[in-house]
Amino acid sequence: MTDEKKKMVVKEIYSKFMDFLDDSTVKEFIEDDPDTKNPHATRNTVKGYELYSMIELILDKHFVEVEWKAERTKLWTPWTK
Repeated sequence: MTDEKKKMVVKEIYSKFMDFLDDSTVKEFIEDDPDTKNPHATRNTVKGYELYSMIELILDKHFVEVEWKAERTKLWTPWTK
């Protein structure tokens, strides 16, 4: 999985998770961004950043293992020479 694809998947999982939470719970993960002039800008809280990072780590772990197993299977099948 490319880094770009991974970021897209992480963002989608993160945003879908936020869609299931009520507004008061979402505020634990996302806050208004005071560092920008855009009144609609938001940023992750520490808890939000930790969740986002954990999703990235899980994807890294599972996709690396799957790719490695596929490589091993490809290399060691009796049909390959």
